[in-house]
Amino acid sequence: MKTKNLRKLFEYDYVKDKLFVKVYPKNGNEYLLIQAPHKEIEDLVLFPYVLLDKSSTGEIVSAVVSNDMLKAYGLDENVLIDLALFNSMELFPAVVEDINSVIANLMGIPLSETETSSQIVVTNTENAFGASTLFYPEMMEELARRHNGSYFILPSSIQEVITMPDNGDFTYEELKEMVTEINHAQVAPKDRLTDEVYYYDATKREFRKGR
Repeated sequence: MKTKNLRKLFEYDYVKDKLFVKVYPKNGNEYLLIQAPHKEIEDLVLFPYVLLDKSSTGEIVSAVVSNDMLKAYGLDENVLIDLALFNSMELFPAVVEDINSVIANLMGIPLSETETSSQIVVTNTENAFGASTLFYPEMMEELARRHNGSYFILPSSIQEVITMPDNGDFTYEELKEMVTEINHAQVAPKDRLTDEVYYYDATKREFRKGR
């Protein structure tokens, strides 16, 4: 990026419609915690980014918002992140699908109504850093409606999460073991979010680790 355009990253009017969020694990991103505004949610962290380019081929170029940039904007950290979350819904709309439907689409085969699953894949239209979609305004409440109550959240990768109802089929311990095994066997280190399993309590409207 040219020096002139780099200066624009410090101009709020230039970036305000380009702000969006990415979610990363706290562990391993300590340097960003020092250098950038953020919001910690359990052992996850939301960071605001500026979208620089989004090509038709799916390539996304972005820059993390630094503390110096935040200072230049004259905004509170929480206000900036809230704005980035709202922008994300426009820039990278959520995609919420039954997992069997996702698999059928990937394989190019039809899906009958009898083949639907209680597991839901949550990502965005670009399938890039789509795990942050979980934190879009009202998303967790919408998933609770789809699951008819409380549910578990399995961090498949930084690209997506999988949710499943708390219906007694699995315990937290079983799911955590499953996530850990899949992460280390099938997910590239740069794409791993965490080995943790999360829970959304529909009654308390509360997101937390464990159950």
